[in-house]
Amino acid sequence: MKWSDPKQGGVRADFATAFDSFDRAARPAEFLERAAGALRPGGLLFLTATSGTSLEIQLLGTQSPSVVPPDRINLYSIEGLRSALAEPSWEICEISTPGLLDVQLLQEHLGATSDPNSNAEARFFKYLLEERGPECRQSLQEFLQIHRFSSHARVLARRLK
Repeated sequence: MKWSDPKQGGVRADFATAFDSFDRAARPAEFLERAAGALRPGGLLFLTATSGTSLEIQLLGTQSPSVVPPDRINLYSIEGLRSALAEPSWEICEISTPGLLDVQLLQEHLGATSDPNSNAEARFFKYLLEERGPECRQSLQEFLQIHRFSSHARVLARRLK
């Protein structure tokens, strides 16, 4: 079944996935409208997107390996994802950032940067990641997950009507 033709055969789904496609949609509102049309009332949509409010993207900016234009048209904040799904068709069941690689990506990028004149944030995180050991890195990754600052966001939303 295509989302562009949700009534194909009169069948609607109970569950739909949109892995790394919502942030690539040129018309996000239309994307969500089609997703809603493909689901029965009460059906669930599971989507993933890169989060622009992640520590990795905030610290590395355009140097982040997660930001690859024109691959991603949209870079949503957690608040932006909530807002996009705030329309009457959807109820958000969960928004999380379960990422596992943020700290590793930061460490690799900052480790390759040896500029002593880099900004204070970069110097701090380089020190933190290189000198404070694996427990500190693990704690930071857990903090990013718990507080939704990891770069990989996932959303579970229920179609209401």
